[in-house]
Amino acid sequence: MIFTYRYGMFYSEQTVGEGGSDKVANYTEEQWNAKKEELMEKCFDCFAEHGLHGTGIRVLANECGFNHTKLYTYFKDLDDLIIQSTEYCMRWKRILWRKLR
Repeated sequence: MIFTYRYGMFYSEQTVGEGGSDKVANYTEEQWNAKKEELMEKCFDCFAEHGLHGTGIRVLANECGFNHTKLYTYFKDLDDLIIQSTEYCMRWKRILWRKLR
């Protein structure tokens, strides 16, 4: 599946035969980012529960209610997912910690 960003929307295209493409879904940038944030939070919780070594892409996809290939539309690979989800969640935890002080 290929995602392109045009005119403020993400277009999901699936290759159909030779040279053809079939548009599957359209997402605004806000919808795309909201879904990605939700995935990062769920994956971070899964890492916290099972550890990095005990958590593969299929386990993460299961926790998120997706097929494992769907996660690759949001992240390059498992390492990218780990880095982005950890960075995102730690940033929010720092913000909350500062507010509680």
